[in-house]
Amino acid sequence: PFTVNAAVPLPRFEAEVREGRGAELLKPLESLLPDIPAVVVHLDAVERVRNGSVLLPVHCASGQWGFPDAQAHAAWKILDPSGNLLALARPAPEFGGLHPFLVIRR
Repeated sequence: PFTVNAAVPLPRFEAEVREGRGAELLKPLESLLPDIPAVVVHLDAVERVRNGSVLLPVHCASGQWGFPDAQAHAAWKILDPSGNLLALARPAPEFGGLHPFLVIRR
């Protein structure tokens, strides 16, 4: 979770940016929304996510997701095999999968 104690004052951040170290103070996208479960997709499914296509269990790393469980959550974080955030997805029960609704372009 994010706390005031972990916050960086703007003058310090600006100084770090001038020194070329500003990125070190930024939280990675993957750490956002810690209460949303995550699923890792296979490398060959990354393009499906980027296109907003429905993900099926076959596209996900084994043992990470089974369809009844997908319905238990309103949203899921979709990660690539390296753990980078690709998208947020909603259950798509009509297709038996997850549908990306917010795709992160990097």
